[in-house]
Amino acid sequence: MILVIAGTRPELIKLSPVVLELRRRGIEHMFASTGQHSIAEPPWPGAAAPDTILAGPKQGTSLPGQFAHIFSALAAKMPCWKPSAVVVQGDTTSVLVGAQAAFMAGVPVLHVEAGLRSGRLYDPYPEEAYRQLVSKLATVNCAPTLRAARTLMHEKVPGRITVTGNTVTDSLRLALPHATWPIGLPGPEGKMILATCHRRENWGKGARELRSVLASLADEYQEPVTVYVVVHPNPLASAPFTEEAHPRIIVVPPQPYPSMLALLQRANAIVTDSGGLMEEAVTLGRQVCIYRRTTERQEAVEAGAARLDENLGNVYHILTAMLDGHHACRPCRGVFGDGHAAERIVDELMEWV
Repeated sequence: MILVIAGTRPELIKLSPVVLELRRRGIEHMFASTGQHSIAEPPWPGAAAPDTILAGPKQGTSLPGQFAHIFSALAAKMPCWKPSAVVVQGDTTSVLVGAQAAFMAGVPVLHVEAGLRSGRLYDPYPEEAYRQLVSKLATVNCAPTLRAARTLMHEKVPGRITVTGNTVTDSLRLALPHATWPIGLPGPEGKMILATCHRRENWGKGARELRSVLASLADEYQEPVTVYVVVHPNPLASAPFTEEAHPRIIVVPPQPYPSMLALLQRANAIVTDSGGLMEEAVTLGRQVCIYRRTTERQEAVEAGAARLDENLGNVYHILTAMLDGHHACRPCRGVFGDGHAAERIVDELMEWV
């Protein structure tokens, strides 16, 4: 039995194609949620939903508390489930705990989206360290790009390294037919900016400063502009956008995946500190500004498909160029794969199990 572990909404989205491929081939599997995020429903019609959901940590639990809670729950279930392999994806607490619990149970670990590095251990925190630790525990590292694979080779990780593409491209291929504008959300007046900001390094000051830039753009741009800020469920991340109203900044609650794709497709300019949203924007051929000091997805920057900048003056000018219709970034849809990563990942599983 293959155990697929997800803890957050992005993991559910990126692992759903793998679970669907296991299902298509008739391979026995279980899709388990650690409860780190509340994820019970499939991210789009026809996608995979968790088969079992553990009682997750309470909101506001510290990082050590999250780790201890999820580890205790997973470690208790491993002897009952008796998986022949465990699949984890990305860089969250659930990913590290899932890999650790499997390793301690003597079960092979396959790490999806392995090898991404920012080059700064504390940026993003704690995700950069988590991803590096999982690479040391994995039996198979499924790198989304050749750059990620080369990074793993340079680090001399003990497990097998294979380039599969990123499952985000699979998810987009499957979910795009279901993309729908958010229910009850008014359409933009004039041009549209889509923004998200949730990383720990941007809590507080970083988010407030980005909001200031977005307000200035909405006030000063030569044509009407509507800014949609999709906020994170964590109030520490969303507070700078919800505490003060602006007539052209619309605060949007967390959205189902098809609705986020509709927002991405409509936006004239996108600014985000989310790695997953940047991948989706680039894959859709959209222009995106990454509001961070570093990125673990440097391929998109090197290809010219995204701009990386934390200088707020630069962010203002990049977004203005996007609104003007100038190519601050150039469309480059194939950066993260061809939409068939899940098939290669399951091929690897079958070779090793």
